[in-house]
Amino acid sequence: MLLTPTTSAPPIPLGHLDADAPSLSTREWYDRIFDYGSFTALFNVAPARPAWADRRPAVHAGR
Repeated sequence: MLLTPTTSAPPIPLGHLDADAPSLSTREWYDRIFDYGSFTALFNVAPARPAWADRRPAVHAGR
């Protein structure tokens, strides 16, 4: 099993990646997307569970 991050930070505010924001140029929008989701592959087939979501022990498959 290869354990890798999917995002570089905790959840961002709603609207932060809005492609229609008039204050963002195309380049600035791309920078926001790739700064936040830089670890996510184009075709990432593995399920992702954010590690920061809670501090409960992991539930093993099959329990």
